[in-house]
Amino acid sequence: MLAWILLFLHKKNKEFDMKIKVSPLVHIEIVVHDAEETYQLLNRVFGADKVEEDLSSYAETLSPFKRIIHVDQGGTVLQLIEPAESGTWQKQLKEKGPGVHNITFKVDNIQDAIKALQKEGCEPLWQTSLDAILGSDPSKPAEPNTCMIDTMEKVGFRLELFQKPEGNT
Repeated sequence: MLAWILLFLHKKNKEFDMKIKVSPLVHIEIVVHDAEETYQLLNRVFGADKVEEDLSSYAETLSPFKRIIHVDQGGTVLQLIEPAESGTWQKQLKEKGPGVHNITFKVDNIQDAIKALQKEGCEPLWQTSLDAILGSDPSKPAEPNTCMIDTMEKVGFRLELFQKPEGNT
């Protein structure tokens, strides 16, 4: 009987301690006054290159962005955001100046990650689907696969979580 109780407690403890699996860093999103000027400085000094230009072009069509440039800086992608006149990006730029807005990681299950963060007192700011630019099956309904979580007060930056659609790696 003691063995069954210990097994039960062990399984319960494992469920409680379940950790969300994350990828290596996807990108660091940085809010700036002028994305092109920031890119040019990084290019002149470090040889940084523009990358993910299709993603940048698509993201610029979303409302709070004036200009977005993805830059490969030594193997780390920096997403330079020049915000439009509203949103958390503009608010941060106005109140605190340029700096890290969020850090993005890929997760295996975005809904599990959101629930785990909510248990820690961190709430989603928004969720959306990026299926159109990820090449997922257009015949399937788009499920939210990207979420911005307000972790600013807890860790000093927001977390953007991303789950690729099934069939994409």
